[in-house]
Amino acid sequence: MSDFDPKHADRTIANDLNRMTAGQREIVYDDIHGVRNLRMEETTPSKLVECLSLMNDAIKRIGNKSAYDEACKLNSRYVLRNNQFRIIFLRAEEYDIDKAAQRFVNYLDVFYNFFGMKALMRPIYYNDLEKSDQTHVREGVHQLLPCRDRTGRRIMTRIGNMGSSNQSQSTPSMLRAVMYLFQVLSSDEQTQKYGCVMVFYGGLAAGEIATGETSFLKEKNLKGTMNNLLGAFPIRISAIHICYPDTLVYQIGAAAIMLFAPSFMRVRVRKHMAYGIPGDHLPLTSSGRIKTTNHLRWLATQREREGCIQMGQPPFQGIDCPLVMDILIGNAGPSFGNNLGNIKYREIIESYYMKYDNAADTQGKTRISWQVLEDLTKLGGRILVRDRRGWWTVANVDRAREKIGHDFREIRRQLAAVKKRSQNHSSTMTFARLDGKRSKTSKGGIGDGGGEGDECGIRQCFVP
Repeated sequence: MSDFDPKHADRTIANDLNRMTAGQREIVYDDIHGVRNLRMEETTPSKLVECLSLMNDAIKRIGNKSAYDEACKLNSRYVLRNNQFRIIFLRAEEYDIDKAAQRFVNYLDVFYNFFGMKALMRPIYYNDLEKSDQTHVREGVHQLLPCRDRTGRRIMTRIGNMGSSNQSQSTPSMLRAVMYLFQVLSSDEQTQKYGCVMVFYGGLAAGEIATGETSFLKEKNLKGTMNNLLGAFPIRISAIHICYPDTLVYQIGAAAIMLFAPSFMRVRVRKHMAYGIPGDHLPLTSSGRIKTTNHLRWLATQREREGCIQMGQPPFQGIDCPLVMDILIGNAGPSFGNNLGNIKYREIIESYYMKYDNAADTQGKTRISWQVLEDLTKLGGRILVRDRRGWWTVANVDRAREKIGHDFREIRRQLAAVKKRSQNHSSTMTFARLDGKRSKTSKGGIGDGGGEGDECGIRQCFVP
């Protein structure tokens, strides 16, 4: 356990950061806090074509690429001629051509090793996983949260056992399940561009490492194994947050995770001892039980999507994780109602309300509704409706305009209610002032209405 001294881990990270330039450190910090813009925008198709051509040349220069060579023998369209597949790796490395080529080759090697020949012909589907892999996916030890961070990045959590029946969490089965989840993540364009965030939360995630009970960690070349896996993910991990109780065993476990990680990843790790990330965002109950409701809903959505592909049907239109600027309607839950898209939508509606309310006719109101819809589109927002089966769908134009019109009327109703309360409050204050005046001048008792200066017996008006 002395090999995993927390202070040694902190010093190692400090040394890694000191070896970086100021600009490189700024990129790391911005990634961790979710405030960095992309270094390259995909402005023109010709630029993409050029990058793909350069990437192809870089792949050919790589000496050890056994899985890629096997794909060449198979004349795999998926590996050799699927530009959308290759763009994923360009985005993961922010268009560093040589790094993108190496990540692409690493990905093929790892997936070929885990899943065999089919991994060189097409993406891996849930049905391709072995029973033990599927069990690990369903149990929710690793989950993709149904929300994004403020940059729009997907969040993957890794929860310790904490009551789960699966006691072998660091096995080839677990690794296949994790690689499948990362492949699913890579289909999300926003995540391709901005990367994802990982959250390790307590339990045996750190405890197993600290006590050395995990067979995976007994491998002689563990560091090399981790480097190979991290270098093969189809998307980059922008930040890792490790949340754990403030006890020595978990501090040692967190230190082990940081020391095993390569330096480029280690500097992106942040530790949180019982604070730092809101607990209600994590799929874990206060008693330590893993929550799987949202996770199983995601899995059902993913299986529907994969089923459409396998059956040759039109693409599945369900959405499992809305974008940051999407507007969510229906029974979305309080956390979704406060997402950035809904907040921006309310601001837009309020800014147009006076024009809408003063519009002379229905046509004028309709034009304003269209303007609201256009403003939302410019922001990258969509109006989404929760499907009864659990996923989201884009509302059609009529439903969207109906929603906008309803919300304009709701503002009118709320303003009327506020005005009424204000009038009642004003009247009450007036009554109180008059009552105070009457009490000073009247010789009669309270509420008798007969005193001088009390025109109508204010109190008496409220006596049954």
